[in-house]
Amino acid sequence: MSAKFPLQATLSATQLARAAEIHSLDADAVARVKACLRRAPTLTELAIFGALWSEHCSYKSSRALLRQLPCEGANVAVGPGENAGAVLFEDNLCLVFKMESHNHPTFIDPFNGAATGVGGIMRDVFCMGARPIANFNALRFAPQHRAHLLPTAVKGISAYGNCVGVPTAGGNVALDPRYAGNCLVNVMTLGVCQRQELHFAQAGESGNLVVYLGAKTGRDGIRGASMASQNFATGEQERGCVQVGDPFLEKLLLEATLELLRQKLLVGLQDMGAAGLTSSTFEIALRADKGMQLNLDHVPLRVADMHSDEIMLSEAQERMLLIVSRQNYAQVEAVCRKWLLDVAVIGKITAAPCLEIFFQQQTVARIPLAKEKIAAPLQQHRQMPRRLSVATDAAAQLNEQIQARGIAAVWQALHHEQPDQRAIYEQFDRSIGQRTVRTSEDGGATVLWLRDCGLQNPHRGVAVATAALEDLCYLDPRRGAEQTVMKTARMLYAFGAQPLGMTDCLNFGDPRQPAVMAEFATCIDGIAAAARALAVPVVSGNVSLYNANDAHSIPPTPMIGLVGRIDNVNTLPHAVCTRECRLYLLQPAPPHAPLPAAALRRVLGLPALHIAVPAVNWAQERAVAVLLQQLLARRLLVAVRDVSSRGLLPTLAAMLAMSDLSASITAPAAEPLWYFGMLPCAYLLAVDKLAALSAIPLPQGLQLIELGMVQRGGEYLLRGDDWQVDR
Repeated sequence: MSAKFPLQATLSATQLARAAEIHSLDADAVARVKACLRRAPTLTELAIFGALWSEHCSYKSSRALLRQLPCEGANVAVGPGENAGAVLFEDNLCLVFKMESHNHPTFIDPFNGAATGVGGIMRDVFCMGARPIANFNALRFAPQHRAHLLPTAVKGISAYGNCVGVPTAGGNVALDPRYAGNCLVNVMTLGVCQRQELHFAQAGESGNLVVYLGAKTGRDGIRGASMASQNFATGEQERGCVQVGDPFLEKLLLEATLELLRQKLLVGLQDMGAAGLTSSTFEIALRADKGMQLNLDHVPLRVADMHSDEIMLSEAQERMLLIVSRQNYAQVEAVCRKWLLDVAVIGKITAAPCLEIFFQQQTVARIPLAKEKIAAPLQQHRQMPRRLSVATDAAAQLNEQIQARGIAAVWQALHHEQPDQRAIYEQFDRSIGQRTVRTSEDGGATVLWLRDCGLQNPHRGVAVATAALEDLCYLDPRRGAEQTVMKTARMLYAFGAQPLGMTDCLNFGDPRQPAVMAEFATCIDGIAAAARALAVPVVSGNVSLYNANDAHSIPPTPMIGLVGRIDNVNTLPHAVCTRECRLYLLQPAPPHAPLPAAALRRVLGLPALHIAVPAVNWAQERAVAVLLQQLLARRLLVAVRDVSSRGLLPTLAAMLAMSDLSASITAPAAEPLWYFGMLPCAYLLAVDKLAALSAIPLPQGLQLIELGMVQRGGEYLLRGDDWQVDR
C-alpha cells in the first residue's frame, strides 16, 4: 500500500452535478467539499461526503439541541458519543444499552428492514465489550398495516433475534392512522460487562493495522443512510437501499468479537453500521486525530464488479472494523478463522491526519481529516409551534359519548382497535439465557435476573421499560415528553426498581416543516427536564427525522427506554393476577383528571378533540414510588400495574389475561371517562393481605381506594354496577 498511485480523475461539472443529486448534496455542500479538498472531488470522495453529511450520520439538524440533555452522573460509565451508553449497576458491573430506529428500511422491506435493525443494535452493544442479554422493540404502525406490514416486520424481528440466541423480552406496540405513510421500528439492546471490559473505537499508534472482519461486502444497503435522511416522497425507494441480514453469522461475529476482547488482542473496534466502511473509518480516525490508508482491493466481496464508491457505502451487515497491532494480528486471524469468519488487513493507521483510499492501482480518495471541515454544516430550521385549540368541555363530550355507547361497547371497541401484544410476543424467544423473570408482553416492564454476572448479591435484577405517548407529545410537546419519561418510570416503579439510565429514539417528521422542528426542540426540553427531575442521565440515543410521506409527517414520537436496579427478584409481584384477591387504586388525593388517549377519541368519533396535557407532579410521583417500594418489600402485593395510557379497564383486563379470573368493581367516580382515561400517578394494586396493607400509613396527598375483587369462576371478564364485559 503506497501513496504512489495516481489520483483518480476528478468529476467534470456535469458529472459533479449528476453525482451530487444522487448523493443528496446541494450546491452549498458541493462548494464545501471543493473547499475541503482544494479541488473537484472524485466520485468516491463525493459519495463519502454525501454519506457523512446525511442527516442519519451527521445529526446536522439535531446535535445542537441534543446538548441540552443531561448525560452526566455518578453512575455513568459511558455517555453519548460511543456506540452505546453504559451505567454502573453494582460491584463494577455495567449495563450497556442503546435504542435505534430502522423505520425507513422496514417500510420499504418489512422483513429485512426489521431484522437488520435488530442485528445493528446488537453490534452497537457487543462492540463495546458487553454481551447482549435482551432485545426490546417499540413499534408504531397504522391499522391498515395489520394485514402485511406489521406481521412481516414482526417475523423479521423474531427470525433474527431468535436465531442469534438473545431473548426479545419486551417492548410496546400501538396502531394509529397517522403512521400510515411511515411506520416506526425502534429496537433496543441491553448488554452487561465489567467496567474494565468496556472497549472503545480507538486507533492507537501509527502503523497499527486496519482489519476487516465478518460478512463479505455486497451491494445491499448502498446509500441507506441517505435514504433514511429523506422523505419517502422524494427519496430512494429501491429495495437495494435495505440491508439483508444473516443472524447465524451475527452469532459467530458476536462470539469472535468478545473472545478477541477477552484476550486483549484489539486496540479498537467499530461496528460498520450506517454508511458502512465510510462511517467506521472516519469515526476511528477523527477520534484519534490520526490518518488512515485503505486498500479496497483487500476487502472481501460478494460481488466481483463493485466500484470503490459502492464498497465504501455498502451497509452489508455483520461486519466489524478492528484496529490491531502488528504483533497481535496472527492471533487475531486465528480466532477469526476459528469462528469461520472472513478476516483481512485492509489498511493501516498513519500519523498524518488524512484518509487515503486506494483501489485498482488508483488513489480514489484523499481527504484531509480536519474536524472543522469534515463535520457536516449545522442546519438551523425555522420553528413555529403548532397552534391547537383545546376544548374546554372535552370531558363532557367524551362522557356523553361513553354513556351513549355503554361501558362494555367502548371497552370492546378499544380492545379491537389495538393489536394483541401477547400474540406478537409469542413469536419471540423470550426466555433463552434463563434470565427473563418478567416480560412486558402484557404491558409492564421486563425484569432480567443477573444471577450469573458475578454480583455479591445473586438476587439482583434489572428492569427495562420502553414507552411513547405520541398523542400527548402532539398536543403539548414539552409536557407530553415529560409525561412519556414519567410513564416509562412508572413501569419500573411498579416493580420497585430504581431508574439508573435512559436512552431515547427521537422519531419526528420533516424538520424543514417549522411545526415539526418546533415539536422536536420542545420535546427535547421536556425530556431534559424529566431527566433532571428524576436524576436519570441520558447516556445514549438516536434521532430519526424525515419520517414523512407525501408531506404528511408522523406525530412527534420520542420513544424512551429506561433501565433500573431491582434489589431482589424473589420479591417481585406479578403484572397479572394469579389468585383471588382484592383490588385497590393508589392515586393522588384529590385525583388527577383522566387523560383520554387518541385511541379513545377515535373510537368515540372525536379524533380532532384536543385536550389539555397536565404537568407532572414530580414530588408526588416520587412519594408514590417510595410507598410502592415499602409495599413490595413487605410482599403485600399479588400484582401491580401502573394505569396504562388506555385507561383503567384495559389495564385491569390485561391483569386478568390468560387466567380464569374475573373482576367485579365499583367505580369511585361518577363520570364514565374514569374507566378509560390514563390516570397519571396511579397504580392498580391486587392485594390478599388486607390487614397488613391497612397498617401502612399513606403519605399526605395519596389515597388508596378499594375497587372490588378478583374471583374465580365468573362467566364474565369484568363487571360493574350496571355493565358487564364478557370473555
